[in-house]
Amino acid sequence: MAIYYLQIISQNKETDQAKGLPNCRETGTCQQYQSSRSVDGDINTCTRTAPFGTTTSNPDKWTWWYVDLEKVLSIYSISIQFKDYGEQYVMRQRGRFAGFSLYVSNTTIKEDGYLCYKNGQELPTLDFTTTCVKHGRYVIFYNERLDGTTYPTGYETSRVYTELCEVTVTGCKESGVYGNNCDLPCPNNCQELRCDIVNGTCLGCTAGWMGEFCNESCPAGYYGLQCRSTCTGHCRDNLSCNHTTGQCDYGCGNGWTGIHCNTECPPGTYGPDCLNVCNVTNGCNPGYTKEICDKEAPNASNDEYSTTDAYSAVLSISVVINSVLIVVIVILLRVIYNRKQEQRSSDYSSSAEISPPSQIHNNDVHQYQELNMPNDSSYQNLSLSDRS
Repeated sequence: MAIYYLQIISQNKETDQAKGLPNCRETGTCQQYQSSRSVDGDINTCTRTAPFGTTTSNPDKWTWWYVDLEKVLSIYSISIQFKDYGEQYVMRQRGRFAGFSLYVSNTTIKEDGYLCYKNGQELPTLDFTTTCVKHGRYVIFYNERLDGTTYPTGYETSRVYTELCEVTVTGCKESGVYGNNCDLPCPNNCQELRCDIVNGTCLGCTAGWMGEFCNESCPAGYYGLQCRSTCTGHCRDNLSCNHTTGQCDYGCGNGWTGIHCNTECPPGTYGPDCLNVCNVTNGCNPGYTKEICDKEAPNASNDEYSTTDAYSAVLSISVVINSVLIVVIVILLRVIYNRKQEQRSSDYSSSAEISPPSQIHNNDVHQYQELNMPNDSSYQNLSLSDRS
């Protein structure tokens, strides 16, 4: 069986811990028990923190220690060598060690990371190892003794000293690789090129990919991280959107535009990607008016106004207009005719006031008769005179 992942990635890296021993300056032990002692490669030098516990003489209720791997790396295992004072004190030391937790995080805050291990009722051995296949920058050791908590048999609860002699983190010193010798590249579509250090399966996929090795594209109609996003656009020829970006690689369908083809064409444009400008030479669609047919006609809608209705309306309006024109023309002609008749009557009356020839002739005859009458009378008078 092959031996895996023997690259030590924690040695001589930066460390930090909770409070050091009280009065270490007076005793000259501060340097002796500093946090870096646990990654110096020597199990005979150990870190030691201030005691904690549930008694009133111990105000501190927890302790912590961490190592900074300097960058996010692929981790395989974590080993801890706890201080061993010999057979006589083994159970005490195991009781002090008991209940601890190990975290892998990208920050110094354990809650931001992953819990790799949590000790339970069984007391841990003083040379402890656990497999922890994770990616992270910080490996954090944490332990506590809280007031009011009942701890399993064997747990030390008062004046608990934490003495870590060596913390060894194994994995790959470079990111993006896996395998026995950390020489196999992680699959290209692994998120941040992070894969399982044992088998190369991705710990997450980049947008648009799925599967253990992130070599399967999202199914049609989906895209993005974990293929959770649904295509919302109207791609040309009803094609699916790009499984990575959600955009339409071949453009938008008729009437749509935008990077995701989910924006309707602005007024005056149409067609794929709204590249065509409207031409209203042949008129607007039923129910719309204005130069670019973008204004809805009053009391009309696309659903209620058919082409036949539009033609009928136009024809009815034309008939009414023509009828009104005919009536107006007739009235105008009648007025002109009446005026001409009145003019003729006026001219006739004026000519009648001048004596016509027939009237003059009659007057002459009448005057002649009047002239003759005295002659006749005179003749008669003469005759009578003579006879007498």
